[in-house]
Amino acid sequence: RLRTEAPASEPASPAPPPRRGLLGFLRSGAHAPAASMPPEAERLREEVGGRLADLDRLLADRPFFYSNRISMADLAVFAMLKSLSRDGIPGTAARLFRHLRLVEFMKRVEQATSG
Repeated sequence: RLRTEAPASEPASPAPPPRRGLLGFLRSGAHAPAASMPPEAERLREEVGGRLADLDRLLADRPFFYSNRISMADLAVFAMLKSLSRDGIPGTAARLFRHLRLVEFMKRVEQATSG
C-alpha cells in the first residue's frame, strides 16, 4: 500500500536552503569590515554604481527615458531603482542617491502612476 502522509516524526516540508553566493551574502545583512568582505561584493557595488552613472547620462535632461511621456521602459528602470533605493544590496542606496536626476525621475514616475 502506498503511503500518502508523512509520518508524525517527519517535517511536512523541508526547510528552505540557506542563501548562498555573493547576493545571498550581501542580502543577509552581513556588514563585515570591507577587508573581510568577499572581493566580489565591492566589485558588484562598483558595477551598480557604473550602471547608475550610465542611466544618469542616458536620462540627461529628459523627464523620461523614452520620450516626454512615461513608457514601459521607464517602469522597468523605476522598478530596479526602487529596489536599489531600499538598499537590498547594502551600499547601493547611497550610490543611487548620488544621482539626483535619477531620484527626480523616480519622483516623476511615482506622480505619473499614482491614481
